[in-house]
Amino acid sequence: MTTATQHMTALAWMTGMMVSPEALALNGNLTGLAGMGFMVPMALVVLLHALNAASWREPAEIRKLHNTFGSYVTAWILLAARPAVAVCMATAVLVTAGFVFNEVFVYWFPNFGFAALVLAALCILNLASHRIASRVQVFLTATALTGLAGLALTGLSTGDAATMGGGAAHIFNWRVWGMTAIAFVGYDLLRYSAPDIDSTARLRLPLIGLAVAGLVLGAWNAAALQHVDPSRLAQTSIPHILAAKSILGPAGRVVMGVVTIAGAAAAVNLLFQAVARMTAVMAHRALLPSVFAKPQLTLVVLTGATGLSMAVGFAGSDLLDVSLHAGLILWLITMGLARLAPLLTDNPKQGSRKTLMRGQVLCHLVILVTMPALAAALWWTDDDPFNLGGTILILAAITAVLSATGVFTARAKVRNPAAGIHN
Repeated sequence: MTTATQHMTALAWMTGMMVSPEALALNGNLTGLAGMGFMVPMALVVLLHALNAASWREPAEIRKLHNTFGSYVTAWILLAARPAVAVCMATAVLVTAGFVFNEVFVYWFPNFGFAALVLAALCILNLASHRIASRVQVFLTATALTGLAGLALTGLSTGDAATMGGGAAHIFNWRVWGMTAIAFVGYDLLRYSAPDIDSTARLRLPLIGLAVAGLVLGAWNAAALQHVDPSRLAQTSIPHILAAKSILGPAGRVVMGVVTIAGAAAAVNLLFQAVARMTAVMAHRALLPSVFAKPQLTLVVLTGATGLSMAVGFAGSDLLDVSLHAGLILWLITMGLARLAPLLTDNPKQGSRKTLMRGQVLCHLVILVTMPALAAALWWTDDDPFNLGGTILILAAITAVLSATGVFTARAKVRNPAAGIHN
């Protein structure tokens, strides 16, 4: 692939979760809570994520984490959220896509049957070829972003700005800040989903992707406010569908149906590909048993776990929502905790790059404080914080056991601990 094609593919991978039905629902709810005040937390949170992307250099930072805290903590930080989110989000968004396909396009086709077909197709696709999966990801993400941008522009041009609700006071709703933070995660999987791009592009592309996603989602949120009452956006689980119907009527319902299905497939494709390649890298670094050195096993495990979740009725349950939000909150927490290692090892007084090093230390400190703070805000403002907190602790404990087991087993047979991240 040419460099331009590689960069386009990387952008499609890193924005996959930002166009998922889950992210669209979060955007609609937070917009309903904040009104036009959503622009302030969205702009600052996108800048925060951009700072996180620009100041994090894997695999060097992972090596610092390993050297500072050891294999168990490193494995826990990598595994604490991503596999759980992959299974929970795949279950949630694929079933959502199935319902949309059933209600908008082919009413006689069973919704769970459609979800199962998409799940199987994505598994086969990823098992067959990373290159083919990448091309499909470009198509899926481009379709979702184009449809959303088209609806946003139509809504802004036909709506009444005077109907926009909310004001500046709503920017102090801390739940809005937490929801915005988890709505933009996924860019940090770029190292695993697009391993062939160079280190410079790996730092620059997330900034471009976050800017594009922020602009499209910001325009969409503003358009939704012109056509739907903020209280309805805040309370419904399908704010994006309500807004699309209000903007374009039946045609808007069809366009949002396409966006929903494409966004769901893009998110699952990203999570399955990235988590599978991440566990392969961990196996090469003796953080997991060597059986995980090939990503195919993890792909099959993730697919099987998702299919089982659908089969036992996990989809649509309150437990699924709580588990997914717990995983996303843990994702933010681990983003922050990972900065402890460079803070303890980087010395801003060393060498001629003293000013640059001080800036990097400041970045690490900002991420260390703000990411867990946003996670805490989302947890504490939940309707049932004790249930959510218990789920977070259970998920963290299960991951701790799995991480310890994986590292202990891997130590018996170290396949290739010096292997690079591209393996």
